[in-house]
Amino acid sequence: MDIEHRTPARRAFLALLATTPWLSACSIPRNYRYRLTVEVEANGEVFRGAAVQEIRMARPPEFLAQLDAGSLAIRGEAPVIDFGDARLLIPTLVGVSSAGTADDPQWNGSPWSPPYSFLESSTRTYDLDAIYLPLLVTFSDPGDPNTVETVNPTKLPRRFGAGARVRAVRLEKTRDPITRGEISRRLPWLETIHSQGVRLDGSEAGSEFAKNKAASRLNAEAFTRSETSRR
Repeated sequence: MDIEHRTPARRAFLALLATTPWLSACSIPRNYRYRLTVEVEANGEVFRGAAVQEIRMARPPEFLAQLDAGSLAIRGEAPVIDFGDARLLIPTLVGVSSAGTADDPQWNGSPWSPPYSFLESSTRTYDLDAIYLPLLVTFSDPGDPNTVETVNPTKLPRRFGAGARVRAVRLEKTRDPITRGEISRRLPWLETIHSQGVRLDGSEAGSEFAKNKAASRLNAEAFTRSETSRR
């Protein structure tokens, strides 16, 4: 099973699909597999992280598009950009909310997805502007999930040194296997958090009054998602 994000409209649409076979045929899910590569320049060096992910998407027929119905699921894990001195930058698997600020980017509750125009096109590679990246995070201590911090892609120098910048973001369609197991080597607590079903701060539900809001909002599924997990 894939992780899915569904609004009430999506749930109503999926219920309609179950009772209307001809409508279901109009919204057959499609899989799109791609490699996300992010390059960051810092201190005169280029650091790179990449991972193969897969999107499973069902779009509604044209006449139901205004309902924002359909479903979206993502499988795989987030790429890790390792600066070699216990500093990591991770483009997560979740989107960024317009409710966030430049200094406090927020998860919008949905899986991140590449542009649909790219997924459906015959183009094999696509260069993405850094502002369209998923939620970026780092850890002051990668061994402690409660030290997670959100990162604004336009303000990397604050955490990664003067002149640090996102150099390139590339999407490439591929048939390579979905990336598995790489991120858990960098975040040793990830499997435990995932099996316990808790947030990064150990709580079962987030709190707006938490000392570290990012740790209170995010769980393991911001970093890895598989067939056996579902939202």
